[in-house]
Amino acid sequence: TGKTIISFVFDSATDFYHEKAVVSYHNNYYIIDRMSNVTKELTGLYNVHKFTDGLARAYKNGKCGYVNLDGEVVVPFIYDMSPIVFRNGYASIKRDGLVGVIDLSGKVTSPIKYKSIMPFSKFGLTEAYINDPDIEGEDLCGVIDANGNIIVPFTYFSCSINDDLELIKARTRDSIYIYDIKGRLIKKVKK
Repeated sequence: TGKTIISFVFDSATDFYHEKAVVSYHNNYYIIDRMSNVTKELTGLYNVHKFTDGLARAYKNGKCGYVNLDGEVVVPFIYDMSPIVFRNGYASIKRDGLVGVIDLSGKVTSPIKYKSIMPFSKFGLTEAYINDPDIEGEDLCGVIDANGNIIVPFTYFSCSINDDLELIKARTRDSIYIYDIKGRLIKKVKK
């Protein structure tokens, strides 16, 4: 429409989420409303990202955490990073090279013990990877829920979740396994 949504005085701006956005100006971050009014200065924070699920990932003193739409700290700044921002109520956090899961309150719901995890599906499931204890440099894939319960065991080369079909595909070097989202094996196919 050609209308200015956010004033051109800011160095950067994120998308709006529930009428709020994060902007930066001269290396300082702020939360603004749709009229470009500053509703909160995010003092001491840097690399502040857009709001997802009502929280914005940010960094302070080299550590990662999350603030809410009012700029209040919800997830303390104690993590090395958050590789996957909130989606469907969960985010990944990383500490000492390992990844775990937190909920919107900042509670660790899945232990910090995985090499990596993928974004959560709409069913609250994610593909997770651990180091293969038998083969150095190789990873094993499994599927966990947000509480760390194993849905598909960590015995596969790769895994993928199909939300639309409500299926999980897991691969070994010579076979493909199809599971339902409850972790019940439906079919095994030799490659």
